[in-house]
Amino acid sequence: LAGRFTAWSRIAQHPPADLDPWAARRIGELDELAQATLARLGGEHLVHRDSRADNLLVEPSGRVRVLDWPWAARGAPWFDAASLLVNIRSYGDLDVAPLLPRILDLGPAREDVVGVAAGLAGLLAEASRRPPAPGLPTLRAFQRNQEEAAYRLLRELL
Repeated sequence: LAGRFTAWSRIAQHPPADLDPWAARRIGELDELAQATLARLGGEHLVHRDSRADNLLVEPSGRVRVLDWPWAARGAPWFDAASLLVNIRSYGDLDVAPLLPRILDLGPAREDVVGVAAGLAGLLAEASRRPPAPGLPTLRAFQRNQEEAAYRLLRELL
């Protein structure tokens, strides 16, 4: 994620006119948060790196199966849980506060969870402004939605 979690550094050079004003005022802070967390994302656990609702299948028994693994990597055991908060926030005003202690029990500091949200916000801010992806007509709108969700999450966590 080193190249992706440094997106705020690139955005700072030429901030897009439509960048969320809250994020625009905090580009330096968001960059620092994302980059500070990078060093703690390493590890030997299997990490999905694209945790979101449409990649989770809940069976009638309650068992959850994780689907669609093209970005799998080794890393911190808490990354997927922390990154899933952005997707949860995209579904509205669901309360993520009760989830934080469970994520923190996996090993990150609260700052790491904030850093993941900041890193994902930058990644999404950069990706959502790229030209349309061939064969994926809804991708950029989805990325913009997730970007806005990341900002809402960050406002709560900071």
